[in-house]
Amino acid sequence: MGKLKYRNAAAALALGCLLSSCAAAGQPAAVQQPATQQPATQQPAAQQSVDQGLPEFGSLDDALHAVDKVLGCEKKPTTDPIINKALDEKGIKAESAVCSGHVQIDWFKDEAGRKADYQVYADAKTQPVSVVSGKNWLVVDTSEALHAPASGKDLQKLAKELGAEYTALNRP
Repeated sequence: MGKLKYRNAAAALALGCLLSSCAAAGQPAAVQQPATQQPATQQPAAQQSVDQGLPEFGSLDDALHAVDKVLGCEKKPTTDPIINKALDEKGIKAESAVCSGHVQIDWFKDEAGRKADYQVYADAKTQPVSVVSGKNWLVVDTSEALHAPASGKDLQKLAKELGAEYTALNRP
């Protein structure tokens, strides 16, 4: 039990560094892959197409239910959601839930919060992070960024099934 507590604290600290852009600059920006799984293209994160009919959820519970139907989330995940302190500093509030391991769902009351959350991940030019974006929600897999075992969750499939957008950030 104690080891899990310290492991979670270390993971949160590592991701906090990731989210606050603690790593060296000069890494590639974002590689976006539309849900149709067409070849990846290099685009700056700010050019992400968000107003193109992306799905929206009325609550975190609705988003979690939809993600669970596709990915099969754990009933009682062993990790806690990682709170994005950069958003708190801007007064943007997110509701978050863990689907499995280091796969987290962030839900916002509006699209502006989701855009700000996405931008924090895009600006953190450190380790690879996979993101599925809807109009007011994100699903983020931080397994690679935390040097944890792969989640085994197919975020590209999730994007396709929900009509959302898959992005592989900070990949060479």
